[in-house]
Amino acid sequence: MNLDDLRKLSPEQAMQATAKELSLPADFFDRMWAQESGRGKSMRSPAGAEGHFQQMPATRRPLGERVRAEVNPPGIYEGLFMAGEVMRENLTKFKDPVDATRAYNAGWKPERWNNPET
Repeated sequence: MNLDDLRKLSPEQAMQATAKELSLPADFFDRMWAQESGRGKSMRSPAGAEGHFQQMPATRRPLGERVRAEVNPPGIYEGLFMAGEVMRENLTKFKDPVDATRAYNAGWKPERWNNPET
C-alpha cells in the first residue's frame, strides 16, 4: 500500500491494511504505536527516535529515498508507512515476525536485541 492510499483511510483502517499486506495480525501496528509513542503521546525518545512509530533519523532518511517518499515524522500516516516498509524489509531478512520486530527496535544485529525495549 502506498502513502497516498493510506491517507484515504482512518488511522485504524490504515494500520489494519498495512498489517494485512504484511500478513501480520490486524492489531500489530496499533500495538506498535502504543508501545513506541503511547499512541502519539511521546513523539521523541531519549535516544532520538521520532514520531508515532519512533523511527531514528538514520533509518528514516535512506528508507525514504528507497521508497521515494518524503517522510514527516510527526505524521501518523507517514510514520505508519515507514514502519510498514521497515517491517517489510525486516520480514524479508529474518522471515519471523518476532525477530523482525526486534530488528525494528534494535537494528539487524541480534546481539543488540537483548535489551529492555526488545
